[in-house]
Amino acid sequence: MNKVSEQITLCIAVILFVAGCSSTEMNRPAADTEPQLLRLNYQSSIDDTRRQYFVYLPAGYQQNSAKKWPVMLFLHGNGERGNGLDELDYTLIHGPLYEAWVQKRDLPFIKTDASRVYLTGISYGGFGSWYMASKHPHLFAAVVPVVGWGHPDLMPPLARAQTPLWVFAAGRDSASEFNT
Repeated sequence: MNKVSEQITLCIAVILFVAGCSSTEMNRPAADTEPQLLRLNYQSSIDDTRRQYFVYLPAGYQQNSAKKWPVMLFLHGNGERGNGLDELDYTLIHGPLYEAWVQKRDLPFIKTDASRVYLTGISYGGFGSWYMASKHPHLFAAVVPVVGWGHPDLMPPLARAQTPLWVFAAGRDSASEFNT
């Protein structure tokens, strides 16, 4: 298994974990009404490297645990890379966690059925969104790459599966090599 395959496996494992977990499995207090940002552990099956990832739980999740919440899987960009441990907070710079956790905006995503898993990513994570969606086009209800280039070879599986796409690209990505 190579690193890309492992990353796809990790992403799918996160989706399945979140989709199948109950609030008690996440050790959440019974009466909480505030959003929570959980830092969970992952260990690589390739090289035993330990990493962490965030799971955001929106306000009202505990009180409405029977509700089927959608899952949003966000892939960060190259500028938010880190070691997956003490540098994990870099992923709070841009994207949905910035909006929900830092800016305190309502982002009602977490638990879902298999038809409501959404994939998005920014910059290099946008490319990762294209790639991951092309390898598993039936896994996602929709894919939203943001300023991420998608290679033409990745498009046929998405077209065959009729995977809904909402694509954003503009000249304001300061990390883009195409900004001149």
